[in-house]
Amino acid sequence: MGDDRLRWVPLPPARLRTTRARDGRIDFDRAVSPGPAVPAARITMPSNKVPERNIAVPLHSSLLPLLPLPLPLPFSGAMAILLQSPYFRLFGILPPITFFATRRVEGSSAERKSASSTSVNATRWS
Repeated sequence: MGDDRLRWVPLPPARLRTTRARDGRIDFDRAVSPGPAVPAARITMPSNKVPERNIAVPLHSSLLPLLPLPLPLPFSGAMAILLQSPYFRLFGILPPITFFATRRVEGSSAERKSASSTSVNATRWS
C-alpha cells in the first residue's frame, strides 16, 4: 500500500513507563536520545549607539513629502467654481489632513515600537 511497514518486536528488558490519563488513554514515555552537542561560540553583540547624522538629511527628507500637498487646492477651487458646488473644496483640503494624520499615527506607533523594543532588549541582555 505504501513504503511504510509495521513490525512487532519484543519488549526491551526495561519496560516502558506507562500511565493512564483521566480520559482513558495510555500515555507512555520512550527513552530519549540525547541531542547533538552544540559547540560553544563567542559572539559580539552590536552596540546600541546611533550613528551621528548630518542635519541637512533629515530636514530635506522631512520637507520633501510636503511639496505635493498644495497641488489639489487650485484644482478643487476650479471644480468648485465650474461645477458651482462648494463641496469640491473639500477635495483640496483632504490630502493635507490625511498626510498629517498619517504622519502622526506612524510617528506615535514608531515611538511605541522603539520604546518597547528597547525595554525588551534591556531586560533580555541585562
